[in-house]
Amino acid sequence: GMRTSMITTLGRRRSASATALSPSPASPITRMCGARERDSRSPSRTTSWSSTIRQVISCVDSPLVLNPVCGSYRWHLMADWVTISSLATAGGTLALAVTTYASVRSANRAARVAELSLRAGLLPLLVESGEADETLRVNFYEIHGIAVPGGRAAVEIIDDNVYLVVSLRNVGNGIAVLHGGRVWPERQGAGADPPPLDSFRLLSRDIYVPAATIGFWQTAFRGESADERQLLLPGIEQGYLMVDVLYSDFEGGQRTISRYGIGREDDGAWHTSAVRHWQVDRAEPRQRGSSVAPGEAVST
Repeated sequence: GMRTSMITTLGRRRSASATALSPSPASPITRMCGARERDSRSPSRTTSWSSTIRQVISCVDSPLVLNPVCGSYRWHLMADWVTISSLATAGGTLALAVTTYASVRSANRAARVAELSLRAGLLPLLVESGEADETLRVNFYEIHGIAVPGGRAAVEIIDDNVYLVVSLRNVGNGIAVLHGGRVWPERQGAGADPPPLDSFRLLSRDIYVPAATIGFWQTAFRGESADERQLLLPGIEQGYLMVDVLYSDFEGGQRTISRYGIGREDDGAWHTSAVRHWQVDRAEPRQRGSSVAPGEAVST
């Protein structure tokens, strides 16, 4: 019968077929290295005698190997899925770390804001009371009923003892717990630093001033403090004193020092005016100026 020539395809994406051909003296062998479409369109002939046509499509696993069919070294691109998966895992881990860091920072900021809000809700602030506020009557253990009107102070000398009471109003949000104070017989400069805490005369009892109400601070200079009493007498005669009051919130934190000027008016009444407030347990919210000399007067 009629002879047939075989077209044999080795590899993938080709199908084997048999085609009836007329007798031909010779048919070449076509070799195709790599499964690229352009190779199938322009194959290279390496053998000119054969009764069959063979197309060889090779798949190489190594990037640089000797192709026995092609007879030469050629680069072949391949996908290293292990490396790709490792890089993808590393990228995912990095993205997760960045997201976690941002979340932690956001949580810290939220916690800080919540803490500041809580502290602001507990912070007391004592200023002078208003003249419309009621008159308070304050007792000492040997003297009773010293009257102090709103917006004023009471300075009394009884039996060579000095009694001082200052009417105050708490304009803060928290309860003020008074711990002690210090009295200056002269005016203090506006830029002066607060006195050290160990220079305060502590109260023998805690005095509480609730929020949005009036209260008082009191002290007395008796025989056991004769030197301090003698220092105060010139200021009382001149009609001006300054008082520093140390207080805190109900838990003992957020300690504050408030300075007040007490001046005697022409009517003989001692009027009170807040001058400065210092935060003891945290940084000052504003810079204090030092341009005013300690001897300069503070207007009140």
